[in-house]
Amino acid sequence: MKIALISNLGSGASFEKLLGYNQVMAWYLAKELDAVLIPDTFILETDFQDWPHVDVAIAISSSAILRLRQRGDDVKDIPCKRLCWLSDGPVRSIIPWGKQSTIDGAYIGMGVDPEVCYPEQDVPTVLVNAWNATLDKGELEDPVFLHLMKTSSRLAREGVRVLGLNCKAPGAIPVGRQLKPSARVREGQGSGANNIQDSVDGPKLGYVPWKDICAAYRQGWVFLDQTPKVIELGRTEAAACGNVLYSLPHGADEIDGIRYLPQENWEAERPTARTVDDILRTIEATSPADFQARADKVLEYFAWPLVAQRLLAFLDKP
Repeated sequence: MKIALISNLGSGASFEKLLGYNQVMAWYLAKELDAVLIPDTFILETDFQDWPHVDVAIAISSSAILRLRQRGDDVKDIPCKRLCWLSDGPVRSIIPWGKQSTIDGAYIGMGVDPEVCYPEQDVPTVLVNAWNATLDKGELEDPVFLHLMKTSSRLAREGVRVLGLNCKAPGAIPVGRQLKPSARVREGQGSGANNIQDSVDGPKLGYVPWKDICAAYRQGWVFLDQTPKVIELGRTEAAACGNVLYSLPHGADEIDGIRYLPQENWEAERPTARTVDDILRTIEATSPADFQARADKVLEYFAWPLVAQRLLAFLDKP
């Protein structure tokens, strides 16, 4: 079965420069499926008849899905027998084009590369990750965001090393460069690493190469996240590095009754001191063997070969 992946990643992509989960997903699925990579810019810039002929074309990036929808009925000219798209978030599923519900598709999930994501801890470290939507909208008085910031500050005062993955947090060492959206992004015309510029303003940190983010995950003992979803690439990778996830409760915490990601829940309404105490207890109770045990559990389900198998199982159905 010949497959094409339409994403924000081109055939000349480099592992060293991968940014964001769509590029990472395209990179690994292309390897597992021996798939053709088609940049999503081609949707508006080229004639579909010039595309490679394949059995299945799959839109991965949000920009690919949006641009295909803009082409309307023209998508029938794509030289493939079937056109599908991948949904976002914790219900990462493959869905036939023209359908909107995951009921019409199949859950495939995210994957982890154990050659990149593995335990490498030394001193106790907490990773702090704000919700990008909160940062982009400037909703800095959001109670969940404030709880995150207060927790970061108190942990640092307790002597815990804190790394800010995507935000400036009190007491945290920033992992990324500090950036702000360009005028084009602020006007709602685009997003992503190609549309940001250096800045010393605001709380948001900029994109860094994916491999550098994974290096930070490998140092973490606890991944403290404001994002209101559980099973997405960053958390899955952090868990595969041995982190315990401190996250908001979500209906997708389990898959078929099994919790593959080590997780504790926190909520903005609880006292900050309680969240800090819980995290300190988690750190104190963690032994070196726990990091690898957590990683092994994640890889029981969230490995790229397994993601590819689930995708192919759906495509093989009549």
